[in-house]
Amino acid sequence: MASRRLSIEQRVKCVRLFSVTNNVSEVQRRILEEFGPPAVHRDTVVRINKQFDETASAFNPWLARSCVTGETYLKLLRESVILELQRRENFDELWWQQDGAPPHFANIVRAFLHQVFPQRWIGRRGPVEWPARSPDITPPDFFLWGYLKDKVYANLIDSVKHLREVIIQEFNKVPANICRKACENVALRLQACVDLGGAQVDQHLENR
Repeated sequence: MASRRLSIEQRVKCVRLFSVTNNVSEVQRRILEEFGPPAVHRDTVVRINKQFDETASAFNPWLARSCVTGETYLKLLRESVILELQRRENFDELWWQQDGAPPHFANIVRAFLHQVFPQRWIGRRGPVEWPARSPDITPPDFFLWGYLKDKVYANLIDSVKHLREVIIQEFNKVPANICRKACENVALRLQACVDLGGAQVDQHLENR
């Protein structure tokens, strides 16, 4: 059976589908259904997701060199994100939530979060464990990535450099009111998750 060389969009779709279904055959079926033949090989699906787990990148290894590391993620938290959050009057009541990506799991990052958010952060090996494969309760997953993908791929991308430039450009153009609505939607999704006994909530919300 001939296999396909996956585009950037297809590699990202491969990771996103596997994060939801945890089923290689289902990923193969849906990639074929959306993009047409030839079918993606089973080993390719496994390899891409293994690479994503290890590097936080769905792209080729040489592209992953510039990805976020524990050190750069800590720098971002310490010098930008936390300083902005500390301006809020209710900072001592805020909870920090992150997924299990390798940079988030670094010892230096977890030590920092233990200090800044004592017993108030959710993540891999945190005070509250990150619920595995739960994209429907995370705004970047249920809203931002899909929104950005539609905006980015409306452009004709001709290089990795151009792709990065367009991603940054479109990210900076996301309306604040849309981000606010997505974040407010989390409470509704969490309640739906409780009502459904921990099941996926997207289809439930669509049918309401």
